[in-house]
Amino acid sequence: MKRFTLQLAVTCGLSLLALTACGGGGNPSNPQPANNGNNGNNGNNGNNGNNGNNGNNGNNSNNGGSNNGGTVDPFIECSGNGDCAANAVCMDGVCNIEPGGTTEITIGFERGSAVLPIGEPPEIGCYSDPVVLDDQVEYVQMSGEIEKFGPGGSTQGLCVSVYNSDKMLAYFQEVCADVDPNESEALEECFGADPCRCEKADDPDACNLKIGYCPVIGDAGMKAECEAKFAYTGANGNRDTGREATLIYGHHVSIAPPDDPSNTDVGWYKIEGVPSKTKLVLKVSGKTIRWIDTFEFGIVLNDVKDEGGKKVNTWGGNVISVGAWNSIPSTALVPTGIQDGHGAIAGRLNDCGKEGRTIEIEGQSYNASKPAPIENATINVSHDGTRLTYFNGNPDDSLPQPERISTNKLAVYAAINVPAGPNIVSNIGRLNGELHSLGARRIYLPPHSVAIATFEGALLPTPY
Repeated sequence: MKRFTLQLAVTCGLSLLALTACGGGGNPSNPQPANNGNNGNNGNNGNNGNNGNNGNNGNNSNNGGSNNGGTVDPFIECSGNGDCAANAVCMDGVCNIEPGGTTEITIGFERGSAVLPIGEPPEIGCYSDPVVLDDQVEYVQMSGEIEKFGPGGSTQGLCVSVYNSDKMLAYFQEVCADVDPNESEALEECFGADPCRCEKADDPDACNLKIGYCPVIGDAGMKAECEAKFAYTGANGNRDTGREATLIYGHHVSIAPPDDPSNTDVGWYKIEGVPSKTKLVLKVSGKTIRWIDTFEFGIVLNDVKDEGGKKVNTWGGNVISVGAWNSIPSTALVPTGIQDGHGAIAGRLNDCGKEGRTIEIEGQSYNASKPAPIENATINVSHDGTRLTYFNGNPDDSLPQPERISTNKLAVYAAINVPAGPNIVSNIGRLNGELHSLGARRIYLPPHSVAIATFEGALLPTPY
């Protein structure tokens, strides 16, 4: 089963990011936040003597020190509307640009090459009252196909790794915070290592210790050190504390799909022992001359099925090719390209889905209960890149629509040349005359990487 997360065109050199201008970014090696430069949003001035620029003309603010005696949250941009420009509101710690006029959010149903309007308002209750992760954790087989964006050959032979999300956010901030963003080799050593690259290292055990992949370490002392560092500290009695004593649950080099073994183009992965009801990150990487490391945030395995006595959950992955990465700057009107220490964020916004929802098409009723793309919402990030764009509503040829100031029928967005480091993706829209939060997600963007933050109904408290 294929799972749609983000469709980006491969035509026209992958016209990924032709965006309207936003502000600049911050220092990824500094754990304090850079101000969102969207349309000159105000910088967080950081009380008690912090030096934050006001963000006019998209300038960045680099808060140092503390705010009212506490440590500044590196993800957060604002604590109230006073920290934002006049056309923005502070929600989920982000200055969110208000949708224009009185435009209300709507939802659509994909059918062929069209997205047809569903004749009822979006279901957004899960974003204000998200599903609580219960205690019934199961350890399952996580598997799926790897979709590619841009020219890049087969997605077989790629390294697919699954991480504990909370531990990853902490790990990147702790281990990589002091790396010089202009030192590409140091950045690669800190952020680029993964299980497949550790297999080729001079000392694989030391490499796996550094990246927190505890189960595969052969040296007993190193393994104990790794497990102690990444030990499970929660109180959930259904957790297997041995399996949870790691940052990386498992990895697999993608192969031909088992139901299509002669397929030489599409890669498929399988990772055993992944916990359900848990915030996860899926990383896909390959040879750096062909692929860009791609991280997908916001994964929770809730759709667990029993297949022949085995617990399984399907989740397709994504990877972007170097060819697409190199073509993005010109199509996005960023002539300087994606700079060292920067990357891109992309994804899609959906409503919560609604059991029993249908759509009538030419006298026939279709099931429309799954989460549907939200039109007329705005996507915002706490630490801006150079540009942000929304895409058109054509499923067969999804291209940037630079004139748009809110999501189109497919609700696909992307931001380019975003500074590496902590970030929050936040969404808002107007329904029944009122502005509503449509979910937020905490992510960490490694340099020279793509972070995918797709919203498919809120499964977690916000901001995540």
